[in-house]
Amino acid sequence: MLWPARRACSCTPSTLRGGQLTGGWVPADGEVIGLQPGPGGLMAISAHLALVPLQIAADGSLRPAGVSGLLGGRVAQVSTTTTWTPPGGADMPDEKAVVAAERMAGTVTKVRGDIAVLDIGTDAGVAQGDRFEIRSQALTRQYSLETGLYEQRPSNQITAVVQVTSVSPDKALVSLGRGDRARVGDHAVPSNRKTSGNTWFPGYERSLNRIQAKVGPYLGINTLSAGMLTSVMYDRTFAFPMRLSAGFSNIGLVFGADFAAPFHLDVVPSYDTDYFEVGLGLGYVFSSHERRRGLSFLQKVRLGTVDGLNLTVQNAFIYERKRTSSWLAFGGSVDMKEMGEDCTPTDEDKDLTGYEFNWEGVDASLAIPLTRRVTLVTDWSYSNAGWFYGDLGIRTLVMGNGGHGTLIIPVTIGGVALNDYVPSGKETYCDADANKVSTLQQYDSRVYGGPVVTIGIDYRWR
Repeated sequence: MLWPARRACSCTPSTLRGGQLTGGWVPADGEVIGLQPGPGGLMAISAHLALVPLQIAADGSLRPAGVSGLLGGRVAQVSTTTTWTPPGGADMPDEKAVVAAERMAGTVTKVRGDIAVLDIGTDAGVAQGDRFEIRSQALTRQYSLETGLYEQRPSNQITAVVQVTSVSPDKALVSLGRGDRARVGDHAVPSNRKTSGNTWFPGYERSLNRIQAKVGPYLGINTLSAGMLTSVMYDRTFAFPMRLSAGFSNIGLVFGADFAAPFHLDVVPSYDTDYFEVGLGLGYVFSSHERRRGLSFLQKVRLGTVDGLNLTVQNAFIYERKRTSSWLAFGGSVDMKEMGEDCTPTDEDKDLTGYEFNWEGVDASLAIPLTRRVTLVTDWSYSNAGWFYGDLGIRTLVMGNGGHGTLIIPVTIGGVALNDYVPSGKETYCDADANKVSTLQQYDSRVYGGPVVTIGIDYRWR
């Protein structure tokens, strides 16, 4: 028995030629000209067709227009591809089953946070608990064997396997799990796969913008002071495995007898996948004293998924004057030749001159999912620019499922210590050119800190 394609499929020939059959079935490439039952499922008959120029011969018959016409036409190539197996595992579907399967293939019409709406319901045979594959219709650059060129075609990538939670005669509501992705226009095809949402290791959407910010005010307990530690970071993932992060990873503010405002400004491009990230970047370190300021070099590693179980560490190194940990600034110098004197630098004097790479600080965080919406987090940060910070708290998924429109609120409690530097004495030494005696101004650090409660925001959009 052979069923014409027009009876079993209401799609237009153009959608069939693009590799789509009734909302996501994928037959052999070419024009679908009919359907027939086959072993274990339904078979789509497709043919490669071509236009052949014709001319009217003297006897009134139609013939190809010359040799070019004969060469230009192609013999129809007929092939079959298994595209659908009916529910219940029936060996041979009947025409009613084919029509029912077609009617159950739908399209995503609305996405709001962690839910999506399909344009099919009980009238099409959909019931609560049914599962559907969401197949992306985003255009991707694909190579065509027919034309020998790259063309923009729907990717048909399965981005989620979802379950119907509510259904009406013409609509179905499905729930998107952590890492699931759906957009308006994506196809929804009946599926027997397990739902794809994952709490521990969810995927992360590509081509997604993200802004993270937090503020942690505190009152000093060792000195009369107030202050805060804050941060503002932006990052974007690209269609290829790359992430770019930029912003102020930490900004410290001290309000009291002394004012200090150390900060880190970071830019880190990284190779980014769902399960790990490795990056190298540059930054600028600013301290309350000039000897703690300069260009920094950054290393970033993430093990695990962004919204699941993960450990993230970022190291910073700075190119600075030697002995910065003890001597923080030059106070001035005197030309010994003008005084008719000379000096010879000792080994200790030489240690006070020149530049070197030093470890500047580290930022580390650990995230452990507790439920679909709640994640336990702890953050730690240390910088020679002038702070130490540690906290423990939770991140709550308020809206969305990790992709577009997601809003996460982190709340933590911990402690912070911010440093300022005050003059404590001077030291003279013979400079390395053996012609000058220089004076170093020595500084002591003054610590301001106390308990801190931090609240933040993590928002994502396309």
